[in-house]
Amino acid sequence: MASDKLPALNRMMAFPTTILIDRKGEVRQIHTGYTGEITGKYFEDYVAKWNKDLNELISEPVPSGVSSAAVGTTKSSK
Repeated sequence: MASDKLPALNRMMAFPTTILIDRKGEVRQIHTGYTGEITGKYFEDYVAKWNKDLNELISEPVPSGVSSAAVGTTKSSK
Protein backbone atom coordinates (compact mmCIF):
# COMPACT_ATOMS: atom_id res chain seq x y z
CA MET A 1 0.00 0.00 0.00
CA ALA A 2 1.21 3.51 -0.79
CA SER A 3 0.63 4.70 2.77
CA ASP A 4 3.03 2.00 4.00
CA LYS A 5 5.85 3.54 1.94
CA LEU A 6 4.70 7.15 2.46
CA PRO A 7 3.04 7.40 5.89
CA ALA A 8 2.39 11.12 5.37
CA LEU A 9 -0.33 10.10 2.89
CA ASN A 10 -2.49 9.23 5.89
CA ARG A 11 -2.54 12.93 6.81
CA MET A 12 -3.04 14.57 3.41
CA MET A 13 -5.63 17.30 3.74
CA ALA A 14 -5.50 18.90 0.27
CA PHE A 15 -6.82 17.78 -3.06
CA PRO A 16 -5.16 17.27 -5.42
CA THR A 17 -1.81 16.25 -3.95
CA THR A 18 1.16 15.51 -6.23
CA ILE A 19 4.30 13.86 -4.88
CA LEU A 20 7.57 14.14 -6.81
CA ILE A 21 9.81 11.15 -6.18
CA ASP A 22 13.40 11.06 -7.43
CA ARG A 23 15.20 8.15 -9.10
CA LYS A 24 16.40 6.92 -5.70
CA GLY A 25 12.82 6.68 -4.42
CA GLU A 26 13.12 9.73 -2.17
CA VAL A 27 10.27 12.21 -1.88
CA ARG A 28 11.62 15.50 -3.21
CA GLN A 29 8.53 17.69 -3.18
CA ILE A 30 4.87 17.64 -2.33
CA HIS A 31 2.50 19.96 -4.19
CA THR A 32 -0.98 20.42 -2.80
CA GLY A 33 -4.11 22.16 -3.90
CA TYR A 34 -5.53 23.42 -7.17
CA THR A 35 -3.30 25.50 -9.40
CA GLY A 36 -5.21 26.16 -12.61
CA GLU A 37 -5.14 29.01 -15.09
CA ILE A 38 -7.87 30.79 -13.14
CA THR A 39 -5.29 31.52 -10.40
CA GLY A 40 -3.51 33.97 -12.76
CA LYS A 41 0.07 34.93 -11.90
CA TYR A 42 0.23 32.16 -9.31
CA PHE A 43 -0.43 29.64 -12.10
CA GLU A 44 2.32 31.13 -14.29
CA ASP A 45 4.82 31.00 -11.40
CA TYR A 46 3.73 27.46 -10.53
CA VAL A 47 4.18 26.21 -14.10
CA ALA A 48 7.66 27.75 -14.32
CA LYS A 49 8.69 26.17 -10.99
CA TRP A 50 7.06 22.83 -11.88
CA ASN A 51 8.93 22.65 -15.19
CA LYS A 52 12.23 23.62 -13.54
CA ASP A 53 11.78 21.01 -10.79
CA LEU A 54 10.85 18.25 -13.25
CA ASN A 55 13.74 19.08 -15.56
CA GLU A 56 16.14 18.85 -12.61
CA LEU A 57 14.74 15.46 -11.57
CA ILE A 58 14.80 14.12 -15.11
CA SER A 59 18.40 15.24 -15.62
CA GLU A 60 19.65 13.38 -12.54
CA PRO A 61 21.72 10.31 -13.36
CA VAL A 62 20.21 6.87 -12.98
CA PRO A 63 21.55 5.34 -9.73
CA SER A 64 24.10 2.59 -10.23
CA GLY A 65 22.60 -0.87 -10.25
CA VAL A 66 19.28 0.37 -11.66
CA SER A 67 18.43 -0.15 -15.31
CA SER A 68 17.18 2.87 -17.23
CA ALA A 69 14.09 0.86 -18.19
CA ALA A 70 13.22 0.49 -14.50
CA VAL A 71 13.09 4.25 -14.00
CA GLY A 72 11.28 5.02 -17.23
CA THR A 73 13.95 7.04 -18.96
CA THR A 74 13.49 7.78 -22.62
CA LYS A 75 15.70 9.39 -25.19
CA SER A 76 14.73 12.90 -26.10
CA SER A 77 15.16 14.52 -29.49
CA LYS A 78 16.38 17.75 -27.82
